[in-house]
Amino acid sequence: MHNDLYLNEAPKDGPAVFIVAGIHGNEPAGVLAATQLAEEITPGKGKLLILPRANVPAIEAERRYLPGEMDLNRVFPVEIPENPTEELAQEIYSLIQEHSLDVIIDLHESREFYSLDPNRVGQTIIFNEHPVARAIVQRLLEEINQMLPEREQFTCLFPTTEGSLTRAAAQEGLLTFIFETTKKLPLQNRIFQHKTLVILTLGYLGMLDKKCPKVKKFSG
Repeated sequence: MHNDLYLNEAPKDGPAVFIVAGIHGNEPAGVLAATQLAEEITPGKGKLLILPRANVPAIEAERRYLPGEMDLNRVFPVEIPENPTEELAQEIYSLIQEHSLDVIIDLHESREFYSLDPNRVGQTIIFNEHPVARAIVQRLLEEINQMLPEREQFTCLFPTTEGSLTRAAAQEGLLTFIFETTKKLPLQNRIFQHKTLVILTLGYLGMLDKKCPKVKKFSG
């Protein structure tokens, strides 16, 4: 995998959570938030994987995806890859079985507020069917919105898009979320919102504990 995957296995049992960003190369807030989280988060239970730069060529080009290629978040799952996009999707998706993942959190950005344009999804939490998903989303909305001015507050949508990593994983029984900010907000606001939503979610899952080894980084 042409990127860095951060892995932290805590000393106590707990859920295995995968945080991914940069599936679309023109969405920098998620990439920066995930990179910072990889250096800062020390879970006390379970396993935490963070992939901040999932689609490196698109990130370097600052494009959603490269000309002539496919949207990476529309091809999951892949059985037999036939092009570079599908090869990357298969490589990312293989982490589900390799690490026995329970939860996937995917960080994204949209051009506009969902409240102003329902064709866009800025400031939304998008989730799929799962026994605990709705309860977690409700708690997230209550807590994050208390921190934000009215125009920046989040709402929820259901389900995630067909062909997305989260939709495919949800069909295998994983708990999955997409956290979408909007580029209409300053970059630092978006980074803060991504990080806050992730930290809150990990807290709800009972993973956070200060007594934990530091995050390890390795190139895959």
